[in-house]
Amino acid sequence: MTAAQLFALYPNLQTYIVQQVLHTSHVCGSGALSMHPGTFPLLALLSRLAMETTVTSKHNSEAYVMLSKGLEQLLISPVFRVRELAAKSLLTLMSGTDSMHQLVKCLQKISEGCSQRFCHNGLHGQLLLVKCLVEKLARNIQDEHSFVSLVSDLLFTRLLWLGCRENVSNVVKALYLEICWLWTMRTNQPWNRLSVLGIDVLYNLEQCSNSDKHSIGRCKLDQMVASILVNSSLHQASRANMATSCLGQLLCTDNADLHTAAVQAFSECKEPDVLKEVLPVLLKHLTSEDRHYCLEEVMPSVLSMYELLALHDLVKCDALCEQLKYDTLRERLKHFAAGARGLSIGAQSLCVLAMMIHQELDSTTHDILSLHQHLSVWISYTEAFSSASRPDPHRLHSARAIAIVGTTIMQYAAVRQSEDVVNCLVRLVDCAVMLLQDVSKDVRSTVASWVCQLLPFTDTEIKYTSVQSQLAVKVLLSCITLHCAWSRQLLEYVTSKALETTTLKAFVTSLRHRSGASMFEPDEVNYYAEPVEQVKHYLHYLKVLVRRIVENNTADLLQEWADGSILDWLQQVETLVDASAQCNVGVHLPGNTKSCCLQIIRLQTECLFSLALFQEEADASRVWKLPVDLWMRMEKVKIKIDEFDYIVNKTNVCLL
Repeated sequence: MTAAQLFALYPNLQTYIVQQVLHTSHVCGSGALSMHPGTFPLLALLSRLAMETTVTSKHNSEAYVMLSKGLEQLLISPVFRVRELAAKSLLTLMSGTDSMHQLVKCLQKISEGCSQRFCHNGLHGQLLLVKCLVEKLARNIQDEHSFVSLVSDLLFTRLLWLGCRENVSNVVKALYLEICWLWTMRTNQPWNRLSVLGIDVLYNLEQCSNSDKHSIGRCKLDQMVASILVNSSLHQASRANMATSCLGQLLCTDNADLHTAAVQAFSECKEPDVLKEVLPVLLKHLTSEDRHYCLEEVMPSVLSMYELLALHDLVKCDALCEQLKYDTLRERLKHFAAGARGLSIGAQSLCVLAMMIHQELDSTTHDILSLHQHLSVWISYTEAFSSASRPDPHRLHSARAIAIVGTTIMQYAAVRQSEDVVNCLVRLVDCAVMLLQDVSKDVRSTVASWVCQLLPFTDTEIKYTSVQSQLAVKVLLSCITLHCAWSRQLLEYVTSKALETTTLKAFVTSLRHRSGASMFEPDEVNYYAEPVEQVKHYLHYLKVLVRRIVENNTADLLQEWADGSILDWLQQVETLVDASAQCNVGVHLPGNTKSCCLQIIRLQTECLFSLALFQEEADASRVWKLPVDLWMRMEKVKIKIDEFDYIVNKTNVCLL
């Protein structure tokens, strides 16, 4: 809706708005900060209106003229937001065809108003109007050569003093640089003049005293200078070299705002050939940067650049090692991960460490022993930040770190066939499984998306971009049991997860302590089904793993494992039976907790007995005496297992 349409619908509103704007402009002209409470809402309303497409007779009416003059007076208001809204409101009273004329008129007014050079509020208000006019210019404005040449001359020649030391207002100077940048972008002008302007302003900033570095508007000015220099370098012929040189120059200054602005500007760049040269510079900068807010800006930027380069396969560890000291950077990142600069920086450093490990695993020149040590340390930090007690952003960084390097570790473990690497791999998988059950959707989605990258390494030919959490757990277990079936570490891990009794025992014990403490049912029925499903997953892949060990003619591994572990696991059946007795006798369990506990006991007991059958050459009396005794105890606590009678009969035959 335009101003003419609004005033046609509400004629009385036009008179009221004109009166209020004129009154406020008179008050602002006297330098007072107070104004009518309704002035700001009226200005907000006017600023939301659309520009007129053509000039009408109403634009020359007395009300329009008085309203325009009142809004022009508000451009010198000492209140920043009033000046901003007044500039936007003036724009709505103009027509699109008249905007070029108004732009030239405003620039000439600024250049000729020498007496206003020290009236910073007035300069700022006029420049706000110029910025609004530049933003509203037609897209084909570059075809108006005479107009473009005139405005360029006004901006970069006659108004050049706005960017020099003569102008002491940082707010005005930053706005002037922003207008020059917008004009260069909208009209496709050469970046040379803007680059020279930015360098001059940067030089003047470096000559300022320490007290000036904390003046009003300095942060915004630093950001504009960095953005201009970075974008100017990206529009040069040899942009990769120019960008690297520009970033190095900005990072050499003592101004932290310039550092963060430069890094942020480069993080928005999507050109792989430029980022390939910029990434080593930022990594080198990490070895010396200590300021917390700078590190919070550099870490995500490094990660986003790396992810973009990884898509184009342009990141090479050997090339990076030639340009920076990898060991120094790694030790510093470990220092961060340990919490030396706060937990937020530590969580972000996990991703950068994962990036470095990913590159080293792909490299052919790494030291295997030291690499395995670095991998183990990184996983320790990842496990710590994946804990449920950590904040959501920390766990999300852990998930992102796993997504960066998880696939490479999986491939490396399958090729290297090292138990040390498999130990790291199963810790990584255990961490991923925990994150797949996280309460945060972003954490679960990040890990699930990574798991989809493992689908080509499984038996399935189906490809997804994301999967449900329970299915992701199956994919993880399927992948590791397929490629690492030779590993005893993996066999012990899957067995420990499938036959874990400590969790069940602790659960039943806690129920005994809280029995009768609550009058109402506090838990949902489905809550108790999760342990059952988890046990089913691990039991299934334990059987799959054992079958693959036999198929790969590595039965010696199974026999060695069985001799040392099966009897220990059989002893834990006593714990399960004790837990069952407590479920039946000692505790009143809410919901279907009892049936779930018994189902877990049944599944684990069946698996134990079936695994014991692989131990053909073991001492039969040691193997089968325990199941027979347990069978008698399980009869007392009324545990019914379908296949148990068959197993006991087979046991009796073996003993005879």
